[in-house]
Amino acid sequence: TTLPREPARRDASRRQARQPLDQLAFAEELLRAQATDGPILAGCRILAPEVVAHGTPELKERLLPELRAGRASACLGYSEPGAGSDLASLKTRAEPRGDDYLVNGQKLWTTDGDRATHMILAARTDPDPAVKHGGISLFVVPMETPGISVRPSMAMYWHTFSTIFFDDVRVPAWCRLGPENGGWRILANALASERIVMGAFASELRDLMCRIVREMMACDLAHDPVARARMAGLAAEVEVARALSLRSIVLGGDRYVPLVESAMAKVFASELSQRLTEAAIDTFGSIATLDEDAPGVPTDGLIDQLLRRSIMMVVGGGTNEIQRNVIAQRGLGLPSGH
Repeated sequence: TTLPREPARRDASRRQARQPLDQLAFAEELLRAQATDGPILAGCRILAPEVVAHGTPELKERLLPELRAGRASACLGYSEPGAGSDLASLKTRAEPRGDDYLVNGQKLWTTDGDRATHMILAARTDPDPAVKHGGISLFVVPMETPGISVRPSMAMYWHTFSTIFFDDVRVPAWCRLGPENGGWRILANALASERIVMGAFASELRDLMCRIVREMMACDLAHDPVARARMAGLAAEVEVARALSLRSIVLGGDRYVPLVESAMAKVFASELSQRLTEAAIDTFGSIATLDEDAPGVPTDGLIDQLLRRSIMMVVGGGTNEIQRNVIAQRGLGLPSGH
């Protein structure tokens, strides 16, 4: 079908920036079409907003048009061998060298590190800050920069992640986000954005639940009262997960970073994915653990795929134990250690 050409002049309403809920609707429609917005997640949902808010004029001029056109993509350079959920312990150094910084260190578990064009890099610019998180700066680093080497590995859910090495990598100062040693506040906002993305995983769980129900009806399992009751309870939890995700998106704004709400969405959705997929395996039997290439596998292998990914989800973006500390301390006002 030939699509009509878009008018050359757009009205003012068409030129207005889309809101986060519009973005969620777009992502859900892609999911229903069995497509994915995975390649643009880090670039459009995490990197672009921080460049708009904290980037230098040169960085904005060079990078934002490329992100918008889909020619640039991003990966997250946060975790290190000794700094996972405790990012304030990171050791990667960025030392000033005239108009550049000289970066040395290593990053772990980097999704899309083998194909992204840019990295949001968290590095230490003050080796002896008054507070541990006070000496961290954020940079946007082109992955083709000399001195960067990428070592891809395969994850349990059949996607690659990478270990990234930095060996005397020169990064221009205009690639820094915000002030020197002021990256922690920006990083907190970016982490909240990442957890909202992970909380929006509830949309995929909703799709899986619909598929499970159709499969149960097709093979008469829908008449099993135990299976019906178990899936009904999980269906209600899927709606709770989506509501938590929506709340995180709605509350986020220029003046409020929804750290607590995004942590709640992330914890609930990631652990629900394990409960739901394990219940599906109990319902359909061991055939549900096979991938999509196996004949007769329920939900075309989505149960197995999401079960494998759920193992990453409870750790990625900060472990759920760390998220519970955030919820307890920032949300409930409990002292550290509770």
